[in-house]
Amino acid sequence: MVLLANAATSFAGGAVAVSAAGWLSDKTGLDGDNAEDWTRFVGVGLVVFGIAVAVAATNLTGESLRRATAVISELDLLWVIATVVAVATSSLSGFGWFAAVFSGVGVFDFALLQLWLRRRMVSELTQAGN
Repeated sequence: MVLLANAATSFAGGAVAVSAAGWLSDKTGLDGDNAEDWTRFVGVGLVVFGIAVAVAATNLTGESLRRATAVISELDLLWVIATVVAVATSSLSGFGWFAAVFSGVGVFDFALLQLWLRRRMVSELTQAGN
């Protein structure tokens, strides 16, 4: 269920970024000639990520799901690092700062919860094997 929630929020956020790239770039305070293109690019990446996470969550089991959860969590942690860098180095608007921090904290929460559940899964798989 956590992976599906991650997938849904990633897909939804990506869909907003793709469909409203100009508005979102302006609202967050991103500047530059390519801000709208970068917003759309990140949105497409989030849509693809959301689909991939949903496929993993609904089709994988056991060891395959455990490995996929590790990769998904690592990608989530990379998002958090990128968010910290963006907040520290960009001149975001107040809304942009809030949106970046809010999404970064949410993604960090997904990563931690997924890793915690993955650890429980390892324990259960190990006990089932004994």
